[in-house]
Amino acid sequence: MAHYSRMSAEALGERDAHQLFQNVWEHYTGCVGGYLGDGEDADVPMQVRTVCRLSYFLAEIGGGGINDYLWNHCFKLRTLQQIYADLGEVGATHLMSLLESGIRLALQSNNGEFLEDEGAHEWAEQFTSAPDISSEELDRQSSYAAYPGGSEAVAEYVRKNIEAF
Repeated sequence: MAHYSRMSAEALGERDAHQLFQNVWEHYTGCVGGYLGDGEDADVPMQVRTVCRLSYFLAEIGGGGINDYLWNHCFKLRTLQQIYADLGEVGATHLMSLLESGIRLALQSNNGEFLEDEGAHEWAEQFTSAPDISSEELDRQSSYAAYPGGSEAVAEYVRKNIEAF
């Protein structure tokens, strides 16, 4: 098992939001040797794990939008619930709203592997009153919102929790 060590002051002092976000991801993967694993990163602070999960999520939606993520890349309800909580943790409310709309669309169309998990339909039903955004508009908005909006929210979160990094 790899050991997590604190980031350098130089890396944490990055002023560009996207680059700070990238610095956290690169430092994490350098310490633990890859993506977040189940239990493999127990010594990694929760704040760092939050940022790393969001790094993956924002890269996914930045490339293909929320619908593509929900329909083709989000295979577990637990993962989706964690991403949703992470967005709330960092204060990315616009992305949370877009994700809620995407979950509503996935539920309506019964499209998305995460819906096969036990309890997924019941959990997703809380978003049935999410804004009614077309699939195309949702993907356009979410791809744009991933950067810089998502990066800005995450960078602010890192700065507020600097002692964890």
